[in-house]
Amino acid sequence: MKNGTLEFDEASHTYRVDGRKVPGVTEVIRAFSPGFQASDWHKQRGIACHAAIALSNLGKLDWKSVDPAIAGRVRAWEKFRRDFGGTVIAVEKKLAHDMYLYAGTLDAAIERKDGIVVVDAKSTVEDFVVWQLAAYAMLFTAKTKRSVRRVGAVRLADDEKYQCTWFDEREIAKAARQFLGMVTTFNALQEYGITKGDR
Repeated sequence: MKNGTLEFDEASHTYRVDGRKVPGVTEVIRAFSPGFQASDWHKQRGIACHAAIALSNLGKLDWKSVDPAIAGRVRAWEKFRRDFGGTVIAVEKKLAHDMYLYAGTLDAAIERKDGIVVVDAKSTVEDFVVWQLAAYAMLFTAKTKRSVRRVGAVRLADDEKYQCTWFDEREIAKAARQFLGMVTTFNALQEYGITKGDR
């Protein structure tokens, strides 16, 4: 699968590399953490919010097109960007890992003087969000050969405020090992056709 062609189907949220389905980061985590799930309404709001944030990161956001339901969260993201600084070097980047056979879409990678930081915009921040962030960091490093110094979840609120939860290199390394255990198990179960009911 090395340097294969990555395709993403938006409707089914499915990743394929050279035609072969590979699990997404959230799909893997959801299999081991059933609570890692959002309602359809929240998913749609999240999609709209992420799309607006991506345009903002690219300097292409037209505020007249922003739904008032997400405006406060998008403004919170823009405040975070002004406060945090650095240069956004990846936006809504879809990546696949050649060795560990998983894929994902990272919200943003930001380059600062103290290193590269991978961040994800969130409505709520679960304790195990570090698994998701570490998985994105591994994807970024595998494709760019550049180390990630920190990862963070940026919780955005309707009142235009934000709150950051940060993890350092030691925490990333620990979470990466845990995620790799999950994705290896997930892929093995898929390979042998073992479903939840069989366990």
